[in-house]
Amino acid sequence: MDLTQVMNTDITFSTTTMEDILARYSVKAANSVSTTNKTPASVKTTMSALRQAYARIHGAKPDADFGNLTWLTLENLKEPSQFLTARPLFEGAAHPDATDTMRVPLEAATVRKNLENYRSALYAANKHLGTVEMADSDRETLNKQYDTAYQAFGVLSMKLLEAEQDRLATREPSQRQQSKFDAGISWPFIKQLREAVVKSLDGTFRTAPEALSVADNKRLQRSVQFVLSTLIPTVRNNFAGLRFINEQEENADTLRESNSPNYILMKDDRTLELVINRYKTDERSRSMEYNPDDGDFAIDTEATERFPLVANATLTKYGFDPVKLSSLLLNYFSLQQKLVGDLNPHNLLFFELKRDQQVQTMTSEGMSTRMTRITKRLTAN
Repeated sequence: MDLTQVMNTDITFSTTTMEDILARYSVKAANSVSTTNKTPASVKTTMSALRQAYARIHGAKPDADFGNLTWLTLENLKEPSQFLTARPLFEGAAHPDATDTMRVPLEAATVRKNLENYRSALYAANKHLGTVEMADSDRETLNKQYDTAYQAFGVLSMKLLEAEQDRLATREPSQRQQSKFDAGISWPFIKQLREAVVKSLDGTFRTAPEALSVADNKRLQRSVQFVLSTLIPTVRNNFAGLRFINEQEENADTLRESNSPNYILMKDDRTLELVINRYKTDERSRSMEYNPDDGDFAIDTEATERFPLVANATLTKYGFDPVKLSSLLLNYFSLQQKLVGDLNPHNLLFFELKRDQQVQTMTSEGMSTRMTRITKRLTAN
């Protein structure tokens, strides 16, 4: 691993200097897929990525100093990591003594973000050198190395972006999703558990009970949550406030009543569509409809994700079944309307049931707890 460069200058980039120049200079290369890095949050993200890269290459986090940044190259990052607790960016680049979990490379989309952060750092360093008194030959040597690394990161970033767009178009499970299936609980085992849950739900809907206790209804909801997370690719814990809604009601005013930016659209042709407007990386604050005084509520933006619960050959290939999920959800909707009726005026999918009181919306924390409990019971852990 080549960490040394022959230089006639002792220039180094302290933590303070890096933060300052990242805020001062933004990436504006014509072919860059970076967003501006002027905001403090983006500076913080870039600094974090830079510290991790330093640790992978040097074996320890930087002590207030990043050196001259000539170590920041694609070749160095492809070498085995020197830092035990940093997951590798690339296959075969894990620390020799890393655990199985820490040997799994970062998700391709995360790798691409890291590459863009490195480009931001190199771009800022290049601009900063123009303000430093130093020999022109030294400046030219440093900038040449920065540019070589910058271009290499950019080429790979673009390749990863194109591959990610192709994956999203076909809705194939990501590398990290596949790795989770192989870490402890395999995907075939999950499908086996799912089959048992689906069979139980089909039995419940077939018998159509006239009443369910609060505890039984909670168990029913846990089962529905489990199949919602396994019959289609998982979309994080974005189901708090999820409600059923028809096409005529699909508007911000109606959805705002129950604070339900995410919902299940019941179409006139009896097909369902899972609509996710709010999620961790939706960047909704960049939407023209964003209103910070309106509870961060926005629907139908460029970031909105729609998942039709219809036949999909790619999903079937990987063991998912959106059609079965649609059937279960429709039966669940009908049963809950009969059991709960007016006590669930917004047709919430998941809720806390109180005897003779209107239902209460589940929180994200509550949804997470329910998923943990049913998973532990199914796996006997």
